[in-house]
Amino acid sequence: MFVVMNPVTGPFAGNAGLRRAVMRAIDRDYIVDVLQEHKDKPATGVLPPGMSGFDAARPPIAYHLEEAARLLAEAGLPGGKGLPELTYLTTETEGFRVLTDRILLDLGRIGLKVRIISMDFAAYQAALDAGRHTSPPADLFRLNWFADYPDTDNFLSPLFQTGANFNYGGYSSPALDALL
Repeated sequence: MFVVMNPVTGPFAGNAGLRRAVMRAIDRDYIVDVLQEHKDKPATGVLPPGMSGFDAARPPIAYHLEEAARLLAEAGLPGGKGLPELTYLTTETEGFRVLTDRILLDLGRIGLKVRIISMDFAAYQAALDAGRHTSPPADLFRLNWFADYPDTDNFLSPLFQTGANFNYGGYSSPALDALL
C-alpha cells in the first residue's frame, strides 16, 4: 500500500519540498506496528524484499516532524500557510479508513488541512479510471499493488511508465520510459 501525491495538478505538482515534507510527516512505524499489528514492514522503495533490484541497505524514510515542518517552510508553506485544503481519496473499507485517519492526523501536525473523500470500491475505481494518465482524482490517494509475477518490471512499468494502465498518478518521465 502506498499514498500517491498527485504529480500532475494541484499543490504537489512541481513542489518537491512539499512532497518531502509529507513523506517525513507520516509515521510509518506507528502504522505498521500498531495499526497493522506488525504484519507489514515500512517500504524502503518501490521494490519489495526478495525482488531483483531491492536495496536492503536503503532505510525507510524516517518520521521526523521537525524536519517535515522545516521542509514545508522551505517549500514556501510554513505551517501549511498558503496551501489550500488537500483532498485525500480512499475507499470506505474500515481498515483503509483507520490508516487514512492516522495519515491525516500526522499531516495535521505540520499544519496541513486534508479533506477525506471516501467512497465504495466501485466508485473509487471509477474515479481512478476517469483521471488515469491526465488528471488524478485527488491531491492524495491510496493505492495497493501486488505483482502478478516476481519480476522487477511488474512493479515499475505498470505503475510508472507513461500511459501505463495502473499509472493512476499520471507520472511521466521520458528518461524512465527509455530505461523501462
